[in-house]
Amino acid sequence: MPTFSFRNTSTGAVTTLAGNVPFNVSGLLPDGTYTVQALSDEAPATITIATASAVLPDQVADLSVTEGDGEITLTWSAPADGGSAITDYLIEVDSGSGFAAVTDGVSANTGFTHTGLTNGTAYTYRVAAVTAVGTGSFSATASGTPFSLAIPAEAEADAQGHWFFGTDNVTDSDMITGQALTANGAQPTRSSGYLSILGQGNGLLSHVADSADITFCAVVRRPQGASRAILGGVMDSGAGVEQAGWSPFTWDTNDLHVRNKGGTEIVELDNSSPLDAFYFLAVSLSATGEHVYFRGTLGTSIVSSGNAGRGTVRAVNVALGDVHFDAGSFVGSFDCAEMIVWQSAKSVAELEAILQRSRDRLAARGITVLAP
Repeated sequence: MPTFSFRNTSTGAVTTLAGNVPFNVSGLLPDGTYTVQALSDEAPATITIATASAVLPDQVADLSVTEGDGEITLTWSAPADGGSAITDYLIEVDSGSGFAAVTDGVSANTGFTHTGLTNGTAYTYRVAAVTAVGTGSFSATASGTPFSLAIPAEAEADAQGHWFFGTDNVTDSDMITGQALTANGAQPTRSSGYLSILGQGNGLLSHVADSADITFCAVVRRPQGASRAILGGVMDSGAGVEQAGWSPFTWDTNDLHVRNKGGTEIVELDNSSPLDAFYFLAVSLSATGEHVYFRGTLGTSIVSSGNAGRGTVRAVNVALGDVHFDAGSFVGSFDCAEMIVWQSAKSVAELEAILQRSRDRLAARGITVLAP
């Protein structure tokens, strides 16, 4: 078997090959011409190699963000480098005034944590790869909103979720965990201090699962001429034994009801609930069958309580609006300024205290919770 020796005349490196084995020349630069010299009689005297021109790197892919307290962590996938090694990534951010470069030094790492951010402000990012040839195309954008890990003083700290709504919470993020509600159907519209949910099949799904002990509180407002509306909860629209869940809902113009399928069934809590005014309502159920249905105003709150059975605990999460029921007889819209969910039962006295705190919290946000 013949043996061949070759010298890279650029580097002086000698490679010896036995038999009909391909000879790979590595370490060459783009746009170059190289000569490989044969040292064996059996091989050609010289081989000329011309390397191709490098091009811009491909677009960065898979950009994602993880929100934290005053910071957002970015990760992405490295693109094809176009023949020239990636030496850096250009990161740009837009917090409302257009994109600008982030000061992050020079690094080929596929991740970066942007610190010193303002909690509650939305930040949108894009990333491009940089090589000796130039800067590639920017990635698709990814957005995030940093949040405080400290529970705000106004939050119900023992709750599993507590939300203020409005233009200052465009992600519908929970004050306690930072988790955002998930829109089902049409996106809600937001105004100063509250949001509006539109009828059948539309609502926001929380991260809090239905449980044997559960309490749902919301401050809601219905417009004049409003149609029937599911205000929240977990009730489905199945028939017969398939029916399950609980929900507060409105029926005729001023009627406020609660249904707990398999428990109290339908209870008319109030037949004169106000329109065009915010009021506090609560549904509390316990594993031992006790219930409290509550429409609040200090001193004269409307209460239905007793022990009629818990009903089935559904394997779904608590919603605001009509996420689970979705029936054509409930198409009404409503506004909501605040929602709180506990995986524990509350007494009438506890709900009265929560109402007072809610009135104070919302007054500071420009929302008045009215008496009936």
